[in-house]
Amino acid sequence: MKSKRHPEILFLHTNSARAEELSRPLADDEMDVLIFSDPEAGLGSASEETDVIILDLALAENGPELCRKFRTDIRTRNIPLLALSENPLDEDSLGDILSAGAMDVLSPPFSPPLVLARVNNMALIHQEEILLKETESRYRRIFSSSHYGYFLSTREGRFLEVNDALLNILGYSRKEALNLKLPEDLYVNQEEREVLQTLIEKKGFVKDFKVDFKRKDGSTITILLTANLYRSLDGETVGYEGINIPLTDLVPSRGMRLLNRIFKPFSHFTRKKGNFLSVSRVAELVANQYEKLEELSQSHFTSVWTGRDVLGFEEGLLVIKISKSEAINSRLLLEAKTLRKLAGHRGVPEFVNVARHKGRTILITRYVEGKPLSELLPVANREFQDQIAYQLMDVTAHLHAHDIVHRDIKPDNIVVRPDGILVLLDYGIVKTMTGEETSSTIIGTRPYMSPEQVNGESERRSDIWALGVVLYEIYTGRLPFSGNTELELMNNILHVEAQIPRSLNPEIRAQMESILIMALRKKPAGRFMDAGQMRDEVLDKVPGFRDNVVDLLIE
Repeated sequence: MKSKRHPEILFLHTNSARAEELSRPLADDEMDVLIFSDPEAGLGSASEETDVIILDLALAENGPELCRKFRTDIRTRNIPLLALSENPLDEDSLGDILSAGAMDVLSPPFSPPLVLARVNNMALIHQEEILLKETESRYRRIFSSSHYGYFLSTREGRFLEVNDALLNILGYSRKEALNLKLPEDLYVNQEEREVLQTLIEKKGFVKDFKVDFKRKDGSTITILLTANLYRSLDGETVGYEGINIPLTDLVPSRGMRLLNRIFKPFSHFTRKKGNFLSVSRVAELVANQYEKLEELSQSHFTSVWTGRDVLGFEEGLLVIKISKSEAINSRLLLEAKTLRKLAGHRGVPEFVNVARHKGRTILITRYVEGKPLSELLPVANREFQDQIAYQLMDVTAHLHAHDIVHRDIKPDNIVVRPDGILVLLDYGIVKTMTGEETSSTIIGTRPYMSPEQVNGESERRSDIWALGVVLYEIYTGRLPFSGNTELELMNNILHVEAQIPRSLNPEIRAQMESILIMALRKKPAGRFMDAGQMRDEVLDKVPGFRDNVVDLLIE
């Protein structure tokens, strides 16, 4: 919640001495008071920070029209208006002024302390109204969440609203969910609900309260509930943000209408005193241990999320890769096996765990903080170019030394950490192949596919081609092969030679150019045998390259 700020008051009065007298207690109470004698100047000074306008009706011949002007102007229409009359008002005049938009009216006799009291109350109402508008916006965002489940309920245990994510988690239709009785129908252990409410009332905040819910099909799902104490601007406990928002205990104000708009469809549930509404966040646990946080990518075969271990066995951010069907399970198991086999190299993601969830395989790895190489291109600094090139060749050499071919080396699968260390990601389509072995599958990403991959085959030297494409892009700022259509791109990869690198960037060393050209030879036999040979050739033959990566060699 935002910290409480000093109320800002616009005071429009015909008599500057009288305005000073009435505003002095406001200033003493740490209010920021701006005094004007011209209504237009007052209108121009109004802002989002203005909490109350005090308006002397003597500024115009027709007081109600003056109020109506402030209530209809876009700059002031949402700001509470306190009308002052230095002359007595009859009931009809008072009614006209209130009907014209004034929230309150003061007529003789009134004193500076009375003005202070009225302004204080109106400023509090206005700030709470702003808070309630923010709350309304927040709840609308909550219920449109595509990942977390949210529900609105009474304290007695009836759903008032649920979002689509929670319906998907529980397996109910909306109509069925609204007829559930929460303790009996939803909680596996009904005492857990009582414990949750006791904790939030005592501690003021509950995070990751782990409970078991029952699905429609009778199966159990482990979820997390999160809630914290909610206070009004004056520090009074209003209820709980996230759970138990006591609408009936809020101080009535114009701002209440905002919250009523949110919960209007459920008003018939909230007529009794003490009936609480609660908005609860539900996070389904993957494999009863991991919480999904943010979706990173989606494909036909898997969904990939950032996540965390709620049991605390693994600290820090994780990556959760979930197969979308049982047919993909074997692929994730192979990826897990590959990561375990490659463990220990700084350029390989750290394997954490492999688990099962709803019959699907779940692969857990350590999240790599950094930027994809695709966001860092073009790379202008030669030292940085060499460091990225070396690390990419080195991690690929590590794969080849273990008879593993990556088959999808590209800038989007390469992350550079803030400390400059490169990590090669996505081992979902790796293949174990020795020496001259080949695989007859069209697989990879088009601009980085070798000629043999375009023709439905891949081998270890297909990775050499991909290295050549990425390094070409690093040193020249351009792809070696492109096309306006996929057919044109494929034809260029198969039949057209890449433009000479130094014609695009004369600063490229001749020896590096020769290595790039060799890596991009159409026939695999003309390329380096593996990434280790290519890396060593660059270290030995390219002037200055070893000096630029010496710190990486020491590590």
